[in-house]
Amino acid sequence: MRAFILCAGLGTRLRPISNQIPKCLVEVKGETLLERHIRKLKEINVSEIIINLHHKPDSIKEFLNLKKNFGIDIIFSEEETLMGTGGALVKAKEEIGTETFILISGDLYTEYPLESLNNKVNGAHLVSVKNDGLKGDFSIEEGIVIEGNDFNYGGIATINPVLLADRTNQHKEFWKDIILPSVKEKKVSAEIYKGVLKNINTKEDLDFV
Repeated sequence: MRAFILCAGLGTRLRPISNQIPKCLVEVKGETLLERHIRKLKEINVSEIIINLHHKPDSIKEFLNLKKNFGIDIIFSEEETLMGTGGALVKAKEEIGTETFILISGDLYTEYPLESLNNKVNGAHLVSVKNDGLKGDFSIEEGIVIEGNDFNYGGIATINPVLLADRTNQHKEFWKDIILPSVKEKKVSAEIYKGVLKNINTKEDLDFV
């Protein structure tokens, strides 16, 4: 099984920290977010990881080279201009291949058990959290994602690459362009996670964990 870690973002809300390093190299509890993801993916026998790059790509490459890629095959997908999460996946669809893959946001800190992910999905399976006072992305009915506003996407998913087929290589949004068409066909499932899950977007978020 392959995994895709999203590491291209500018991290504007985490400045001045993100002026020096990309968000995925921020340390939480003595470990970078990227290292934590890779370690957990190795534990569930992921064979190859694809990482998209844009902001300070050399920092990520140098870090992984120093760590000898943590003993796992890593492929980089570099974006000259940011393509959005959906566009990043479409750009790398040849590297992703034809089997269901794990998608993780590189700025995410979580204790979610990756081994529980379903690796056989018709469209996608989303890890979701109850919306935190904000408008949610979707609702869930008997495990199937429907249009609504009760839950937010938590930054972890399994994706069937059929969702990326026949799409042009350009900027695309993850929800609107990649997931929503399959939601309408009832091909997207979701689970509700109530444990630790936090996107590290600001310095205050670092205090949370």
